Amino acid sequence: MTRPYHALNIGQTVIWLTERHITRTKVRCYTVSTDSLQENRGPLIRQSVAQAYKTLGSMAVVQQASTVELQAPLKQQALLSSEVYSLIRTSLAHYKMDSIISYDALVIPSDDRAPHLASLMTSPLAFTDVNARQAEVYRAGRMPHPEILMDYIAEGLGPRGWRFQLLEALEGMNKKFDEPYIIFFPVVSRDGLPFPINKYVKDLQDKLYQESKAWRGNLIVAKYSNLEYSEMKNISMADFPLVKNYLSTHGCNQGSR
Repeated sequence: MTRPYHALNIGQTVIWLTERHITRTKVRCYTVSTDSLQENRGPLIRQSVAQAYKTLGSMAVVQQASTVELQAPLKQQALLSSEVYSLIRTSLAHYKMDSIISYDALVIPSDDRAPHLASLMTSPLAFTDVNARQAEVYRAGRMPHPEILMDYIAEGLGPRGWRFQLLEALEGMNKKFDEPYIIFFPVVSRDGLPFPINKYVKDLQDKLYQESKAWRGNLIVAKYSNLEYSEMKNISMADFPLVKNYLSTHGCNQGSR
């Protein structure tokens, strides 16, 4: 049985909530789906919903390409649809669509796909920890969301699912770039297994390749306007030769931040 329920408008994004009962498996599902009128906003909203619901230990969260599905046993005292709707509204009450700013970033997929540009979303930084704000990636006062561009990464972890490595100079340089880069890479997979070795970078490194320092998963490269990392800026394919040069001689430092 499927029963459509509420539609919630947040900025230019519509969120639908549908309740259905699966008698055979005795599961009650609440499906949250979005139809974003602004490029790439939908995935971030769905991730936000999934993360909020992980605090409800009684409900399993299944994140799919276009929806977030919340599952609870039928025998359990069910949350009413109106209560689920209210929880969504509360969890997203602070979520301002206009506060999302996207920058062009370079994506280097782990499989046979070619490197390409994609939108890297950032949202206002909510950290109150002064020490955490000192990390280069947070100095701009915004939280990047490279996890949306990473295949196989665990959902709902935000920055705990990835790490980053600074690209400030090439081999042999004695001066740092005026406009440095940050390379984001995934560290927590959905199934707990290691991410696949990035085939593009492995082939690039050739005889310099070391498995212990292999780059794994999709790599997301962002560009910053200064060495204080106070502002992110759009990257372009004109930056790719420089990034390629760096990756050909540098392995992944798993101890990176």
